[in-house]
Amino acid sequence: MREAELRARGEAFRLALRSSGLKVTPQRLEIFREAARSEDHPDVEAIYRGVRKRVPTISLDTVYRTLRVFLDHGLLVSRGTDEDRLRLDANTRPHHHYVCRRCGLTRDVTAGEIGPLPIPPAAGA
Repeated sequence: MREAELRARGEAFRLALRSSGLKVTPQRLEIFREAARSEDHPDVEAIYRGVRKRVPTISLDTVYRTLRVFLDHGLLVSRGTDEDRLRLDANTRPHHHYVCRRCGLTRDVTAGEIGPLPIPPAAGA
């Protein structure tokens, strides 16, 4: 991800924290930055490993609890489970995902011509 886009997401995140009534803390910012800088929709453990490089005293429990707060307030979204692992997405704008069936690589896809996709009847909507 380009540095300018990462900074813009970080600033939008700070504003979203404040408007949600949550404190802006260094730990929360680092956890969000790690989720936002990754383009492969990381799981909790990957975010923890990345944050721990910069904040060696952070615990896995803190990362789990913080990410749950972010999800509950809509500051991050979950892509669902992938082999029972929750994948997180810092891009909260409407978009689709490309997922490689062979290796599991996941990337955001945004294109006006794709638009909203109908939910298949088998999904039980």
